[in-house]
Amino acid sequence: MKFKDKFGDYTGKTWEGNLSCIELDLTSLEGAPKIVNGNFFCFINNLTSLKYAPEIVEGSFYCSYNNLTSLEGAPKIVKGIFNCYNNPKLYELTENKLKKIIKAELYIFDYVPIPLTMYLKRLREKYKGE
Repeated sequence: MKFKDKFGDYTGKTWEGNLSCIELDLTSLEGAPKIVNGNFFCFINNLTSLKYAPEIVEGSFYCSYNNLTSLEGAPKIVKGIFNCYNNPKLYELTENKLKKIIKAELYIFDYVPIPLTMYLKRLREKYKGE
């Protein structure tokens, strides 16, 4: 499923606030907005690419637990955290190379694996009320 199939086509537009497309079985971000004035959550999907991802995310960008093979198409600006861990194919890229691509606080490797339920609980607590 593409982003636009679930949310409509926001290509070139701005999304106000947080945008959550978690666990929607997305295979493409086609139709995602150009700018997100908040956090963008697209983790736990079937994304292999970040093509069509927002260009600017005023908050954090979470694309963990997908099947990403590269970060091509990743946002150009992320003002918060860029979190892409638990995408096994990304382990082949070096963290230094990724830091040159992503100009944000970068989390790619989860050195101490935590259960997905605990990870989700932490995210819910962090963003509760937003």
